[in-house]
Amino acid sequence: MITHIFKLIWNKKRSNALMILEILLAFLILFGVLTFIAYNLNRFQKPLGFNSEDLLLLNLPYRGNLDSAQIAAQNLDLKRQLTAMPEIESTGFTSSTTPFTENSSTSTSDDYGFEIRRYIVQLDEDMDETMDIALIDGRWFEEGDENSKYPPVILNKLLLDTYFPGKNMLDSIVSLGSEFKLIGIVEDYRYFGKFTEPKPTSIEYLPSTSDYFSTLAIKLQKGTPTTFEEELNKIISDIVKDPGFLIENVSSLQSRNERPHWVKIIALLSMGIFLIINVALGLFGILWYNISRRRSEIGLRKALGAHNGMISTQFILEIFTITFIALIVGLFFAIQFPIFKVLDVSRIDYSYALVGSTLIILLLVLICTWYPSRQAAHIHPSTALHED
Repeated sequence: MITHIFKLIWNKKRSNALMILEILLAFLILFGVLTFIAYNLNRFQKPLGFNSEDLLLLNLPYRGNLDSAQIAAQNLDLKRQLTAMPEIESTGFTSSTTPFTENSSTSTSDDYGFEIRRYIVQLDEDMDETMDIALIDGRWFEEGDENSKYPPVILNKLLLDTYFPGKNMLDSIVSLGSEFKLIGIVEDYRYFGKFTEPKPTSIEYLPSTSDYFSTLAIKLQKGTPTTFEEELNKIISDIVKDPGFLIENVSSLQSRNERPHWVKIIALLSMGIFLIINVALGLFGILWYNISRRRSEIGLRKALGAHNGMISTQFILEIFTITFIALIVGLFFAIQFPIFKVLDVSRIDYSYALVGSTLIILLLVLICTWYPSRQAAHIHPSTALHED
């Protein structure tokens, strides 16, 4: 049977070559689409390292007319009055590297004889409660840490695993351009958003009184109505004496940050579905045309004793043989991507894309082959031979 099928495929090599090319191109495009989707969904499912729900960001106006003592007093007054409100659970100051913005601060050092590149975030002593930042080990910042001999620092696990693999660095002095004492380790702090790769990040301490801060994070009690922002606006306006402040909802910032990525995923997914439909229609049409041209062959085989199952199996095996030839060629090219690291994508994402695109093509071929082959099997030999 197999030898006979290969002879049939070879005898119609021109038309079958076009079918192989069609399936090959469909596989490669699906592989690319699924690689992109797997890569993005893999990043999306990783934890942010903080909670963005019921969180507001108060962006303070420029305070160049105030000295450091006045700014410190204003910062403390803001925290005291806001945390006294029953609708507010906690407040904490953060540097301009706020969640879901394009702001970033980086540093590169080679104190250990190799380059260490890190992203820097400055937070105060209350940001762990305000943003629910969970520590893997160690402790969070405390008031008075600014007077320590070595400035305290909290590092994410990725930074330690990348530059100090297998070493227990907690409570030791680390040199990152300057010397810090590592007091805590977090899983991550992905303030760029869920669709970004985790980055080596260091969290440095600044007290609430620092004049460097310009953003206050406000954690609301669950179920706080949106109308509360009107009351919040009045209190903040009375404290800062400047209407130039801005209150932003972090959940809205997150949605805005993620929207372009979802648009790309949906657009590529739609393109993949459109491709599958077109390939299915093409395969279905080719098979139907082949059956209509081979009615005499089918009738002759049935007259010689072939039963319906044999006729149906022959057509299915023919198209699946063509499909396997296309998939072998496609897999050869697809495997080159992870081997030569063409894209910055993990092997597991490539594996998901390879398996997914292969299964989709096989399922598509099975669906498109089943009905025409069944119709071919039910052709009556006398009718087919009479028409011929």
